[in-house]
Amino acid sequence: MKGPLFFPLVFLLLTAPAGGATSGEVLVEFYRAGGIAGIHEQLRVYVDGSVRLERWFGPTGRESFCARLERAQLEGLQRALEAAGFDHLKAEYLPNYPVYDGFTYWITYRGYTVRTQDPLEGTIPESLHSVISLLLKVSWDVLEQKRSCPQGIYLGR
Repeated sequence: MKGPLFFPLVFLLLTAPAGGATSGEVLVEFYRAGGIAGIHEQLRVYVDGSVRLERWFGPTGRESFCARLERAQLEGLQRALEAAGFDHLKAEYLPNYPVYDGFTYWITYRGYTVRTQDPLEGTIPESLHSVISLLLKVSWDVLEQKRSCPQGIYLGR
């Protein structure tokens, strides 16, 4: 079931509010799916700088990591999000020739969701590319820290 409706359906399921989820106002939500391993990652950055990363891989694999951005990181991300002008972006930026086993990305900011796919170069505005690069860095930093979130608290599903 990896037709055109699969990833949007998974995205909607993963972004649905869940009881006991981390409280606080979400600044930005970043979801990426794909790759050779077929991973699904959801990153939520909250306005207070707290971060939660959920990863799903394989039929039952799941990880949950938490962290906090330093003030400079949070402010840099906020500036990049504002500069991207989500209210003026298209809903989708898709390449003419997508990469097999590449990633699909969804970014939601202030009620606007933008979807794009690898390869990003030449497909998306530079300001959106900057946002994706920053969000990927946050995800990798959170993974590197390997600080598990409290048990039983998940973003979705």
